[in-house]
Amino acid sequence: MKNVDFLMSVAQELGFERIYKELQGIKKRSEAENAQITIPLVGEFSSGKTTLLNSLTDSKKLETATQPTTATIYELHFGAPKCEAFIYNADGTETHTEDLSTLKNDLLATADIVSVYDTSTKVPSTTLLVDTPGLSSPDPKHKQVLVDFLPQADAILLVVDINQQLTRSLTDFIEMIKLSKRPIFMVLTKADTKSAEEVEAAKQYMADNSKLPINQVVVCSAAKEDTSELTTLLSDLQSIKKQVIEQVDGQRVEDIAKVLLQNIEDLLSSSSKDKDLDMEVKKMESELTRIARNIEKLISRMRDDIEDRERAISRAFEDSMLIKLDSLIARKSNNYDAEAAAIINQTSSAMLGEYLSSIHGILQEKAMSAYGSDEGIPLESLSTVDVSSVNVDLSHCSNIGLNSMGHEYDGVIKGAMIGTLAIAAVVAAAPVVASAGAAGATGAAGATGAAGAAGAAGAAGAAGAGAATATAVSTGAAVATTASVIDTATDIGSMVSNRKLKRQLQLKEASEKAAKNVQKIAEAGEKVITQTQMIEEKDTKGFFNSISSMISERAFSKPQRRKAVGDFVYSTLAPSFKQQLQSSTAFVVGAIKENLLNASSEVIDQKKTLLAQLKEDRDNKAEEYERYIAKLTGYKEQLQAL
Repeated sequence: MKNVDFLMSVAQELGFERIYKELQGIKKRSEAENAQITIPLVGEFSSGKTTLLNSLTDSKKLETATQPTTATIYELHFGAPKCEAFIYNADGTETHTEDLSTLKNDLLATADIVSVYDTSTKVPSTTLLVDTPGLSSPDPKHKQVLVDFLPQADAILLVVDINQQLTRSLTDFIEMIKLSKRPIFMVLTKADTKSAEEVEAAKQYMADNSKLPINQVVVCSAAKEDTSELTTLLSDLQSIKKQVIEQVDGQRVEDIAKVLLQNIEDLLSSSSKDKDLDMEVKKMESELTRIARNIEKLISRMRDDIEDRERAISRAFEDSMLIKLDSLIARKSNNYDAEAAAIINQTSSAMLGEYLSSIHGILQEKAMSAYGSDEGIPLESLSTVDVSSVNVDLSHCSNIGLNSMGHEYDGVIKGAMIGTLAIAAVVAAAPVVASAGAAGATGAAGATGAAGAAGAAGAAGAAGAGAATATAVSTGAAVATTASVIDTATDIGSMVSNRKLKRQLQLKEASEKAAKNVQKIAEAGEKVITQTQMIEEKDTKGFFNSISSMISERAFSKPQRRKAVGDFVYSTLAPSFKQQLQSSTAFVVGAIKENLLNASSEVIDQKKTLLAQLKEDRDNKAEEYERYIAKLTGYKEQLQAL
């Protein structure tokens, strides 16, 4: 391939081993008769990538996880003599297995690549399909693995669930890592969930509205083993494979040439401006300081954006909790506290997710602006900032105590109901009590003293057992005393007129009737007490407890709960959420700062290392140093001419 040999010699001369090996691989593939092409499947988590790959294999053993668990890359080789897998671990070790069912995601946390060989011939043997981590995985390490791998792609299969829209994050990601020049084919999965007309409409919509240069849109249904459109596409690619490889590798060679030219210009610029390379090192340190200042300015702007989102999320949380908890207490619940705790946890989790999503959006936007930036800040590193540890814990705020509110009156209400029912039962069974009370009242109207007391005793009997009994005792004593006085008065008839004697006799008769009525009232009071005990003993199912609880619930509990919820949200729940979100913001800003400083320091350190090497060469081998500088100048001119 054009210019590859020259670039390899330059890379080898300057000690760029990685670039040299990459160019060596490009040259080797260009000379192969039937070269292999690498096609990764890229898509959001749960878009159906792994299920689709399983439908193309004979083994069908790839694990389709319900949540993103690993950053491992799966390479699928087709047309193999047997099914087997080779696991390449991060520590350099290698494991082999012929039982593909053991390839569990949670057991492959330390694996970098798993090469799976399958006997299926649905895909050409020279086509390597690659299952990559879902783009929407919350772990930034997964995304970094994807970023590191995708430059090896010759084409891309963009996998999208037909029931979902092509997300902005997916198209932005493809643009950001500069893969839009690769052939891109869109695969719409789960086509069995749509009618034939809906499938065609979805294909047309994706083709017309995607911002990416989609070469072709195909549909598949892994559930129905219908992958014919995809297998036809992969087969057709074989006929244009050579052109695809030349286009992709040609772009890679151009990119490598630019990297080499930039490095040579940096070296020549540093050495020609000032012969004192120590001064150049100091300038590099000054540049690091300048970049650090720019980073501080950038972080300040990003902090303002993040704090704006934090405040908006805190307000939304407070409003949402007021509405949801008020809705809870407005309806009947068997356990208000448990439901309130669940609502608090669900809402805080949802709001935290929205907060983190906005953070990712801010980071993505800044990372997208890395290209063309003149501040010397490696903004592309922002795409790997890890905020997975950010959390909000409101478990200490989950127990409001709603269940017991208003039920402190249950005992009073129960006692009043049972007492009223007992009195009513006694009155219904013995009407004489009521008439006795009436007679007492009449006596009080026609006489004074003891007769009036008897009338009061009758009234007390109608009011309650305890009061009736006490009144009967005191009134009986009064009646006995009055009768004794009347007997004495009768014996001394000569001292009073006949008219006065007649009145005294009437009073005696009324007093005797009152005494009898008082006795009846006392007996009725005892019956009320007995009846109350019987009612309580027969209430084995807690009828009166239930009724009193229901009355308390309606009359007292709901108003108390509504007030308690408002006080709780304003004074405890919302402030706690806000405080934790503020702590999260401080953590995120700190992580962003550390990420940018580390990335910038790495860039500067690389330049300082090269300058230090130049200084050593000049001091020890001045003549050789001059020849080396001349060679760099020659390389620069040749690279500029490409």
